[in-house]
Amino acid sequence: IMLSLKDIEEASFRKAGMKGYHTGDVDEFLDEVKESYEKLLNDNNVLKAKLSEALEKNRVMTSDITAMRTKM
Repeated sequence: IMLSLKDIEEASFRKAGMKGYHTGDVDEFLDEVKESYEKLLNDNNVLKAKLSEALEKNRVMTSDITAMRTKM
């Protein structure tokens, strides 16, 4: 299962009594995780768009080559 940005933003943790974590530290870390995750999602979308463009160019070139072979 892939976490969403909303899952990260809304993450909550149970209190662990005397041995718990400082909530400010946890919140700060979650903010960093969220920013990194958001960047990865954006980078992934850019790469998907580039791949789609490359596949379309490949399709067009393949079609052109087939047409040239037919003419020969």
